[in-house]
Amino acid sequence: MNIVIKKKPHLTYTIKVAAVTLLVFAVVGLIVRFTRDADRESPGSGQSLGHILTASSSLLIPSIPLRVPTDGNEHQWTTALSETIRGKPEVSVQFGRADVLTENYAVEVDFLPKWKEGLGQALHYGDVTGLIPVLALIAREPPDEELLKQIERLCASKGVKVVLLVPEI
Repeated sequence: MNIVIKKKPHLTYTIKVAAVTLLVFAVVGLIVRFTRDADRESPGSGQSLGHILTASSSLLIPSIPLRVPTDGNEHQWTTALSETIRGKPEVSVQFGRADVLTENYAVEVDFLPKWKEGLGQALHYGDVTGLIPVLALIAREPPDEELLKQIERLCASKGVKVVLLVPEI
C-alpha cells in the first residue's frame, strides 16, 4: 500500500482564490445592475403602463414615444400603445369600445384637440370596467404648456391618469 502525502496549499494560494472569487461576483453583480438600470430607463416595448405612469416630466405628465408616423391615424397610435404596454386593443364594453385595456387600466386614446371628449370616454370606460381610467393624448407636436396644465388639473380632480403619446424620434 502506497501512502501519498499531499501538501496543504499555501496561504497565499487560498487568498488569491478568495480574491478572484470576490472579483468575479463583483463584476457579475455590476453587469446585472447596469443591465437592469438600462432596462428601466429605455421606454421600449413591453413596459407596463403602471411603470410609465409613475415616470415624471416637468408637468408630471409622462410621455410614451411610439413608432408611428407623425401623420398616423388614431388606430395606428392605439395599436402601437397596446403593444408597448401589453394591453388588449379595442375591447367592447358596455355602451362603447375601450381603446386599450390592461390588468389595471382602461385607456382612451385621442388626439390632443379632442381631449374633452377623451376625458369623458376615459371616465366611462373606467366606470364600466372597474379599472383606473387613463386618457392617452396623441401629441404630434410639442403641446401648449398651459393647455397641458389645465388637462392635468381637471383629470387629476376626476381621478383620471394622463399620458402623452409622442412620435419616436
